[in-house]
Amino acid sequence: MPNRDIGIDVRAPSREPAPGDRLNPFNGSLAVRGSVIVGTVVTNRMLGTCIVEKQRQMMVQKFERYEKRTRRYPAHVPSNIDVKVGDEVTIAECRPISKTVNFVVVENRGNPGAVKGAVREARDARTEIATRRPEATRKGSPAKKAQTVHTPAGDAKAAAEAKAKPAPGPARTPKTEKPNKGA
Repeated sequence: MPNRDIGIDVRAPSREPAPGDRLNPFNGSLAVRGSVIVGTVVTNRMLGTCIVEKQRQMMVQKFERYEKRTRRYPAHVPSNIDVKVGDEVTIAECRPISKTVNFVVVENRGNPGAVKGAVREARDARTEIATRRPEATRKGSPAKKAQTVHTPAGDAKAAAEAKAKPAPGPARTPKTEKPNKGA
């Protein structure tokens, strides 16, 4: 089945859709119009639908700071596009497919966090190998203490010192009750 041009600059899916999939902008009869949004998939547990989250920053004039605002869009997933949690996807507005779904996934851009994480892990591994030094010589780390060796003579001396030490502070005596003058 040939892919039709949907009017948005996205790559068409290479896989064939399921037979009878009419809710597909490339191979079915679903027309896209209006907004085109890029967001991250946060859940795909529904059958044929995923939730796409779009974060933006808004300036709060009173405090002269930025705050994060999040919007979640339920979007239909065509049968020839696979999405996983964490994937960055492009969704386009379409006619209402259900009570809450008004968007359809038109492109899966992959998981940018997985690529960044792999690069970060490789860099950390290289740094760890290059800077491997004994713990005591690293800057900011405490030096290791010498291990204490217990001998019978030393244990006897410590026991004698513990007996010779007086108890800390004065001993407490119980308070006596005062007689009641009113009775």
